[in-house]
Amino acid sequence: AAKWVMHSHIDLSSAQTDVWMLLRSHVEKFDAAIFAAPHFQRGDISIPSHIVAPAIDPNSARNMSLPEGVVRDVLGQYGIDPDRPLILQISPCDAESDLCGAVDAWQMVRERHPGLQLAIVLTTEPQDTAGRACYDQLAECCKDEPEVHVVAAGGKLGNVEFNVFQRAASVIIQKGLRKGF
Repeated sequence: AAKWVMHSHIDLSSAQTDVWMLLRSHVEKFDAAIFAAPHFQRGDISIPSHIVAPAIDPNSARNMSLPEGVVRDVLGQYGIDPDRPLILQISPCDAESDLCGAVDAWQMVRERHPGLQLAIVLTTEPQDTAGRACYDQLAECCKDEPEVHVVAAGGKLGNVEFNVFQRAASVIIQKGLRKGF
């Protein structure tokens, strides 16, 4: 018979009690659980749990070397100048990603480094109410900032495009307030 495994890269150790009580019975239907870090596990699940740390495949399209022309072309599609420094954040469109905090950090650094650009690549679409509120807040934070480029993946970005943003960035930040890594 097939085995089903739940893989969670988020910290469930301190989940809201009422939410956890709703999810727990669903989680325990799995044969095992995998977590990205030991402290993400919960002590109150009855299925076996294991730790599998995140890993990177250097030969995947998201990580392989790319010709300079590809990098320049993709950046140009999003109005990003490949000849100027770029700070990058790739994250979901949610409050925990602190997207306005990323804009604030960029603004502080830009004071000392004029010409610095910021790209925020959203890995999720702001479809639900909370996501839409996050997106609206981000739009307000950077409405007068032409050097901030917000890119919504929207199913249009593939691994090569994510690779381009990563390679073009002078600095990659993760301004998350609480994340799984």
